[in-house]
Amino acid sequence: MATAKIVLRKKKNTDGTFPLALRITKDRKSSYVYLGYRVREKDWDATAQRVRKSHPNAQRLNTFLMQTLADAGNVMLDFDVQRKQS
Repeated sequence: MATAKIVLRKKKNTDGTFPLALRITKDRKSSYVYLGYRVREKDWDATAQRVRKSHPNAQRLNTFLMQTLADAGNVMLDFDVQRKQS
């Protein structure tokens, strides 16, 4: 079974922000899908995988991140079910 997690990548941009990515891990191999959003390191809560309230668009970004994580989980579950049925 694969796992998905939202992470803050460490490739710093010139304006001091870091990109958010969806990390998908299967069989100890990770792939990253960049989500198109960047936040400052101080605005990221790595434990909760959420943007802190100090970010101006925290609520909107967190909703997007949770929806993205749910979509990834659904896709992984569908692949797992198809593999077991084959």
